Amino acid sequence: MHNNSQKQYSKDRRNKPVDFPPIPDKIYFTIGEVGDLCLVEPYVIRFWEHEFTQLKAAKRRCNRRYYQKEQVLLVRKIRNLLYQEGFTIEGARTRLAMLSESGEQLDHIAGQTTDVQGANMDREAKNLVAVEKIIEEKIVHVKDKALLKEIAGDIDEILSLIATVAGEQESVAENSVGA
Repeated sequence: MHNNSQKQYSKDRRNKPVDFPPIPDKIYFTIGEVGDLCLVEPYVIRFWEHEFTQLKAAKRRCNRRYYQKEQVLLVRKIRNLLYQEGFTIEGARTRLAMLSESGEQLDHIAGQTTDVQGANMDREAKNLVAVEKIIEEKIVHVKDKALLKEIAGDIDEILSLIATVAGEQESVAENSVGA
């Protein structure tokens, strides 16, 4: 399906720009055409359909898969995240979710953003996500610490109330024994 230079390329693929073939102006693409346009084998695309809920093919006669341009761009983006940028499948899922939440369009992301600057920006974004997680954990820790201090104050108050009540009960008991 792919020529030898593409197979050779896949062995040493990180941080190297990918020149995807142009996407023809048509409505539907078969899984083989998507594979050729995205430089991956069809079985990989079928596997990604199970891993990425955003990737869904329309199934028509004889259960054949047909993809629209948006899915072709999504497959290119997934390929870049996994092969170029070194994301795990889970990391790529998270990154795609972040992109869809921020409203970014896949055309300009998946089209030809595999240059070094684009890869660096994605790496920086990945680092920012990691930093955000660390900050969130620290904030939770600080909130927990403040909550624990508040609880400790409440416990001290309860203990003093118990001591006061216990002291009053002793006093009442002593008065009733003495009388």
